[in-house]
Amino acid sequence: MKNLWLFLFSVITICLYSQPSNLGVPVAKLTEMMISKYYSASDQEELKKFPSKIQALDYIYSRSFEVLDKTYEPGQFEKIDVMQYDLTRKADTDVEVLDKASGLLLKLYSLNRMERDKSLILNNKTRDPAGKIAD
Repeated sequence: MKNLWLFLFSVITICLYSQPSNLGVPVAKLTEMMISKYYSASDQEELKKFPSKIQALDYIYSRSFEVLDKTYEPGQFEKIDVMQYDLTRKADTDVEVLDKASGLLLKLYSLNRMERDKSLILNNKTRDPAGKIAD
């Protein structure tokens, strides 16, 4: 029953934080902030051609982790920059970290889980033929 509530909470959270974006597909506000931070305007225009890449980035920036704190403010969630934990992730094991910017305890999904989840998102989608945009 606990897993069901956790799943429902996750789905509701994603729906609440997902919004139409200037990228052409709905993404979480955090994802939009991270794309603005890490991609130039021309790279963002290029991304718009590949909605599946944007969905994969949305997964990485906003859904490749769980917030373990029971309650938190949306503003706290928006302070999370999961990219700083790339080297913290383990291949087969989830890792817990305290995000200093948000003050939230996060569970980072394992690299293998991320690859599985990302491949499901990208499965049967148009790929970037030039390979200009990193996975």
